[in-house]
Amino acid sequence: MDTHILIDIHPSSKQDQPHDVRLQTKLPAQLASGFKGLNIEDVTKRIPLIFSICGAAQGYCAVDAAEHLLQKNNPERSQARSLIVLAEQAKEYILRNLMEWAELGSDQAALKSFAPVTQWRKQFANATFAQTAPFHLDALLHFNSEKVKQEIEAVETYLHKHVFNQPTEEWVKMTTCEDFFQWMERSKTIPAQLVKLLLRKKTATLGQTQISPLNGVASDVIYHKIFDDTDFPNKPKLDQKTAETGALARQINHPLITALAQEFGNGVLTRYVARLIELAHIPSRMRKQERLCQTTQISNDSAISTLETARGRLYHALCLEGEAVTDYQILSPSQWNFHPSSIAVESLQKLAYTDEQTIKKQAEMIIRAIDPCVGFEVRVH
Repeated sequence: MDTHILIDIHPSSKQDQPHDVRLQTKLPAQLASGFKGLNIEDVTKRIPLIFSICGAAQGYCAVDAAEHLLQKNNPERSQARSLIVLAEQAKEYILRNLMEWAELGSDQAALKSFAPVTQWRKQFANATFAQTAPFHLDALLHFNSEKVKQEIEAVETYLHKHVFNQPTEEWVKMTTCEDFFQWMERSKTIPAQLVKLLLRKKTATLGQTQISPLNGVASDVIYHKIFDDTDFPNKPKLDQKTAETGALARQINHPLITALAQEFGNGVLTRYVARLIELAHIPSRMRKQERLCQTTQISNDSAISTLETARGRLYHALCLEGEAVTDYQILSPSQWNFHPSSIAVESLQKLAYTDEQTIKKQAEMIIRAIDPCVGFEVRVH
């Protein structure tokens, strides 16, 4: 079960008034209540299979929280799982760039270059866990250092050829709009062509908002809000303020993002570049073998894990009695970015008044820029 959002836009009859935007959401958090009473081992096996998008990230969050509570946590195993999640994140970023280009540039042939990327998650899983399911409780680690090295090099080579037209460590050094536009002009890759298209169609600034990024907040605070405030999962706010999560929120202080935001605001173009920055850093992050998932134990029988996915910050909150689940909650990135006063609604309310078809196409572009993976349908009335 992945997130699906139905977005109804009732255009304002006056140009100086915001559109009426209404959301109907089907969220993964809604399935978590069904885990109550189940054995935690069965739950951790089930979660990666339920989600077709970000399944590795969901599985990692679930099993990390469980292993902490059952005192089975292993740092090396967690680092290996992180490699798989980074491979998944790279795939999502690349796929959405290709799909956006196919949508806006009408070039379906571009999707052919995606074939090798579809194997990255499986290849990293084989290089670290062999035939063992990586997100099962107490999974057996079979870390093949040479194979991992080869897989990282394959990712880096693909990014060089198909995304950045230069080594990733050189691309990430860009800090100014001038640097970025020079790269755009000399590069023939799809991301560079996509930026050109956004500029040519004058859609680069679409979707600007005043909503702040989801910055550091203690996980135990989120845990208590999830379980103590019944309205929080449906409309999460901090200090009564709406926040957004995702690549732009994480890269908001990057020099290139700062420069682009001064020129184009925090609209579509700036959001796409934030994803490119994160994508360019993935090979180096893989080599560092970061531990992506962080789990905070609240008590002997409760914990919350958090992980930054391609879509934004993900939380899994878990309560156990022995090995039986007594409560389980998922707080997904979509719950931050798609609620009645969220960044998505504010962005869509500000669309210029025009014909229904243009509003629909621009709304779809904004949603894809906010969340690279969410399933949605836009209806203009």
